[in-house]
Amino acid sequence: MSDKYSVEHVGVVVLGSGSEYHVLVESSQYDTLHNIHWYVSDSVIGLMDILESTFAQNVVGVRPDAPYTLTSDIIREKYGDDTKLYHYLAYDSVWILGNTLLLSQSTNPHIMDAVMPAALSYHTTLSGLVYNGTKHVIQYGIGVL
Repeated sequence: MSDKYSVEHVGVVVLGSGSEYHVLVESSQYDTLHNIHWYVSDSVIGLMDILESTFAQNVVGVRPDAPYTLTSDIIREKYGDDTKLYHYLAYDSVWILGNTLLLSQSTNPHIMDAVMPAALSYHTTLSGLVYNGTKHVIQYGIGVL
């Protein structure tokens, strides 16, 4: 593709739970793939630091910022387990939609949309942990190597 189109028009999206990291390791062995743009998920970006820098410089991904790290540390300390973005989104999405359905008593998307802010005020799911009297939510920033 990079031969047919100029390099700035070629990009690869790598999303997953981290196992896709091997695709990047193998791809780093080919010089022609060093110039295309790679977009990866949070579970992959954390592993990128060990790749050769000329390849990794074109890798962009979501990286947890400080509030996420604090929340992750709290969960690791309390439950002895690390956090993953997908688990939060999957659990919290169901919780928020459930609260919205209960409050709206409707499946009409317009009514649900109007009620969702009130449903979020009851949000005490995994990403809404209360720590020292303050509510810490998971936030992410963009990580560029």
